[in-house]
Amino acid sequence: MDRAGERLDQTVMRHGWFSSRSRAQEAIRSGFVRVNGRIVRRPGEWVPADCCVEREAASALPASRGAGKLNAALAQWPVNPTGWRVVDVGASTGGFTETWLRQGVQRVFAVDVGHQQLQGWLAADRRVVVLDGVNARHLSAGQLEAAERERRSPAWVPLDAASIDVSFISLERVLAPVARTLKSGALVLALFKPQFEVGPRHVGKGGVVRDGEAVNRVLQRYREAVAGWGLSWTDVWLCPVAGRDGNREFWLRLVRGAYQGEGSGAGVAEVVAEAYGRRPGVAR
Repeated sequence: MDRAGERLDQTVMRHGWFSSRSRAQEAIRSGFVRVNGRIVRRPGEWVPADCCVEREAASALPASRGAGKLNAALAQWPVNPTGWRVVDVGASTGGFTETWLRQGVQRVFAVDVGHQQLQGWLAADRRVVVLDGVNARHLSAGQLEAAERERRSPAWVPLDAASIDVSFISLERVLAPVARTLKSGALVLALFKPQFEVGPRHVGKGGVVRDGEAVNRVLQRYREAVAGWGLSWTDVWLCPVAGRDGNREFWLRLVRGAYQGEGSGAGVAEVVAEAYGRRPGVAR
């Protein structure tokens, strides 16, 4: 090895901070590693041997791939969710739920169609309300209210935010029901997974989507359709942490009701180009 420099993930692994190279790469992509004081998100970036490489404190590091994804989104679109009440749709083992708790939320409704997948320490946390066996297509404020009533909590009020990470179903099926549980102006962070959105004929070997044109078409359609589901489109961003199968995934930043801010809906083609190598519709 040339000691004058090496890949950042190699440097991080030499420090012994992570149990595997994949975990080191996830932490780098999620913005938890600095080189000479600057956040670097590319595991393959070449770094000099004499540079200063630092990581966040161990307590701040994401404990799972899912946590890394939501951490990255919350860093991209900074918010202060302290005291918020949120719903985590597709909670699974709890990566997003954990992230919300670390961010200081008051309550997380962990919703999943499966049963007993949430890590035990999260399920036992008094701030977490577990709703197992709930299909997000049929989610309602009434279900969440009933679950909270069992905690003898104050009167129900619509939620401040939602995170959505679902598989084997299109976001199109779940965005409207989720929106109806939220207050006006609430934040929605929804993970767009192309393999469940573009249709079987656009999914390649190993379940990986490589057809940027197909992804662009669906994202553009979502941009136009979200108003019909009670939402406003504000931004789209390529998630720096890829899916386990290698698929590139996209964060959609939506708002419940009308949105008066800047930049709504811009940049879909550019983000797709970043993921797949060229702008859709532009010949090589």
